[in-house]
Amino acid sequence: MLWKTSTKTHLVHHPAKPKSHSRSKSKPNGSVDALVGSFLSLPKAQKYAVMTRVANNYKGELEHVLKTADTDHDGLLSHDQLRRLLTSRFRLRPVASSNPAASLSSRALLPPTNRQLRLVMIGSAIPFVGFGLVDNLILLVAGDAIETHFHASYATSMLCAAALGNTVADVVGLSLGGVIESMARRLGIPDPMLSKAQANMSVTLWANFVASAGGITIGCLLGMVPLLFMDHSFYEDDPEEWLGDKGTWPVLVTCVVAAGICTAQCVRYLSGHPDVNWNKQNRQDIFRYKEDTGAEWQSHRRKIATMHKNVINESKGLNK
Repeated sequence: MLWKTSTKTHLVHHPAKPKSHSRSKSKPNGSVDALVGSFLSLPKAQKYAVMTRVANNYKGELEHVLKTADTDHDGLLSHDQLRRLLTSRFRLRPVASSNPAASLSSRALLPPTNRQLRLVMIGSAIPFVGFGLVDNLILLVAGDAIETHFHASYATSMLCAAALGNTVADVVGLSLGGVIESMARRLGIPDPMLSKAQANMSVTLWANFVASAGGITIGCLLGMVPLLFMDHSFYEDDPEEWLGDKGTWPVLVTCVVAAGICTAQCVRYLSGHPDVNWNKQNRQDIFRYKEDTGAEWQSHRRKIATMHKNVINESKGLNK
């Protein structure tokens, strides 16, 4: 009986050790505030030692993250750039303040800065400048060629020729849509580093809309350049005199050749880039922040969690 009771007492008290261990283990990992608070409480020399050890273990990953945050490419991270990096990528929350009102106000979501809005407008306007330029240029060239050759024989009006030219421009513009977007991304426009909530704010959406409307307006005005090189004197003559003019055939041939070249380049681009998505419902804005739930994002989150644990372990070892 004594042996049985001692065994029972041993079994009763045996699970108490993992409880205390798990409780002490989960305490520093409870929130990001505890991590940041423990790190900020360290002296300057210990902070430097912790960051040096973590940087040596994750040097390549940290360099990639910091280069992404350095939007102006000056080799230095400003306070705003570091804050945007921690907010948008790691979702770090500010350290809790002793004043509840100040803590709530600090946790409030900040609107995009003026520099972020400028980058959003520049990145949204440039692709639409290309769309408007290509669309209006092809419309004028194709419409002029159609009206010149088919006005008298088929009794087509100027509006009919413009509609047919617009059809040609829409077909070519549809083929060049992905190419224009990819060329706009290759210009090296800095990422505004917006969070998902900031990208959905009304001020960001309005900036995107205004920039898109202004960009396509500028593109359409630039696309009117062919009007400077067209001869409109034949409109005042008899249609029978300019119906068979051979000088208009190069315009039509040039339009057809340009459309063929654009289509060939589009097919070549799509064959070499199978990741191009033509579904409008799945197409995302280039500045919208999207948390991918795939394996790549999950591995990235695991690496960040490992970095946090290493910082906690280093800080605990230095405090001892």
